[in-house]
Amino acid sequence: MIKNLSTITELNISNQLELENLHLQNASNIRIIDLSNNSSLNTINIGGTQIEHIDIGHLNQLQQFNATRSQLTSLDISNNQYIAVLSLIQMPSLNCITASQYHLENQLLDGTIDGSSTYSLNNSISACTNCNIYISIDETIKKGLSCNPYCTIENTNEVNDLINSFKNYNIGDTYNFGDGYYQVTSKYGGSTEQSGILEGNTYETIRFSSNSDDTNSIWVEFNYSETSGDHLFTYLGRRDTSSTNIWSYVRRYYSPGYEIAPGPFNHYYNINYCNYWIDMIYDLSIIPSVD
Repeated sequence: MIKNLSTITELNISNQLELENLHLQNASNIRIIDLSNNSSLNTINIGGTQIEHIDIGHLNQLQQFNATRSQLTSLDISNNQYIAVLSLIQMPSLNCITASQYHLENQLLDGTIDGSSTYSLNNSISACTNCNIYISIDETIKKGLSCNPYCTIENTNEVNDLINSFKNYNIGDTYNFGDGYYQVTSKYGGSTEQSGILEGNTYETIRFSSNSDDTNSIWVEFNYSETSGDHLFTYLGRRDTSSTNIWSYVRRYYSPGYEIAPGPFNHYYNINYCNYWIDMIYDLSIIPSVD
């Protein structure tokens, strides 16, 4: 039994497999907590703690989450479909919540009561047939399908700006796609599509590589029209010269506006840049690294 939470900085509850309720309100010294073995949790209160990061994506039964006055810098509730109470106020370190489309449409709604927090009441959640949803969130906290870059179905500006900014990257520049930094290893123009909607269009390529040596690496290539400057498509691929099949996990993601371009099984298209980015980053994250 833990008698004095005020003296603890790291909490290990990995052996509490059946734990359903976790209350750490004002345990002000706790900075680290691992919930990877606590899938039965339905209530969590870390309000007033020093915790900066918490992974709750695997907690399928979670219904109540309170992190008010904590030091969280990020929060992903996109997989927590049963949340009915969410309290995130007085949290200067948290500026964005990653959510699902369901959350955005049914729970994380606009509207204020006290000028500093957003409240939403809704009774359409599947796990809570006859009860209300209570959401209390600082107005300064964005709610998006992605937070870095920030985007929703209606707002893709940050994704557009990011993809367009890659045109100005030079060899040696780096970008973190979520699973580590990739380095620009090649930048060239004059490529020409031989078929499809882009046939005859020349484009410039900016290649990011997971390794500084392109020979064995994961490639992320952004391709832009040399006529208009528009982003045309992004290419993903894993190159391993020690394998029988040198290339694997090959994908092409065509930009919104090129919906008739996809044909082969590994060609993809999204009608907006928000879903485009999310799908691409997810597929990139599951490609095995190349030693």
